[in-house]
Amino acid sequence: MIAFAPYEPQHLASLDLKPAWAALRDKALASPTVPGLAYSAFKNGRPIACAGLQPHGDIAVGWAYVGRDVGLRDWVAIVKKMRSVLEEQRRPVYMTVARGFAPGCALAFRLGFVVDRVLQSFGRDGADHFLFARCEA
Repeated sequence: MIAFAPYEPQHLASLDLKPAWAALRDKALASPTVPGLAYSAFKNGRPIACAGLQPHGDIAVGWAYVGRDVGLRDWVAIVKKMRSVLEEQRRPVYMTVARGFAPGCALAFRLGFVVDRVLQSFGRDGADHFLFARCEA
């Protein structure tokens, strides 16, 4: 069973991430979060995913880090929690996903995001990213 708790940086620090994601963790750990807009998912007392929204003026930017050991049943609970946080928003929410990262794109679509545009050479490695938008209010 998945349990949720307010996000704390040490949750993200202890996630078992794929190497590409682990390289991005330091930047995320340095970013402030807003209470009530970020959560961590736990399985057997261990964090398996962290996600949230970072307000920026009239918009919010979504972020998520998912550990290697998240199973299908875990995904159902995690997506349900993500949707509940998104549904409380009264501002547009944006997120970026690397153009070739199919699981991230699938998650964005499942959460009700649409592709707004392609951000050319947006990634640290020069990769293109999709800018996804969710503008329900």
